[in-house]
Amino acid sequence: MEKTTVLIGYLMGQDFYIPGFVRIDEVRVVDDIGRAEFYVVYDDQAVDTVSQVVVTASLEPVSAPAISLGLARRFGDSWFYLSYTATTVSTLNIQRTLTFHTRGYQTEFFVNGFLAIDRVEPIGEFDHYDIVVRCNPSLPEVSKLTVIVNGPHREMYSGDVDLGVLYIDGLPKYARYNQQIVAP
Repeated sequence: MEKTTVLIGYLMGQDFYIPGFVRIDEVRVVDDIGRAEFYVVYDDQAVDTVSQVVVTASLEPVSAPAISLGLARRFGDSWFYLSYTATTVSTLNIQRTLTFHTRGYQTEFFVNGFLAIDRVEPIGEFDHYDIVVRCNPSLPEVSKLTVIVNGPHREMYSGDVDLGVLYIDGLPKYARYNQQIVAP
């Protein structure tokens, strides 16, 4: 089934490795230094296939095989044409860091070659978080990760990994995740 997740990255030369990739629906620029939210659609029934998705920005409109994402403004009055290409990959031998953006206390996503969640950072408004995930896409396992941020009491269940406490407006929120391997 198709699902959407939000990845945080940069407009210039962003490189993602996404299990079950289908398409990018939307890009929203979030600051003046070119940081953006990428609304990525993936198929949770096809997570054993990993695509390298490269987002580029150029001054000229794109042509095939690149897929246009439209115009985006960056650095004041500068406008760029955004596009992406997706290529199925088989083996990669480097660790990568992905940043997932979530709104709400619980988010679920798939990561190929999951190694660790490095940190959970509160962003701006209440219940907005960036989740920084370390992975090695050359590893064969695909993990389904569920990250929960709630409070004011720490709740841990069987299989949960504690990510520590976050303070939002002076109030403690506790972060934890659970990993389930869904494909070898």
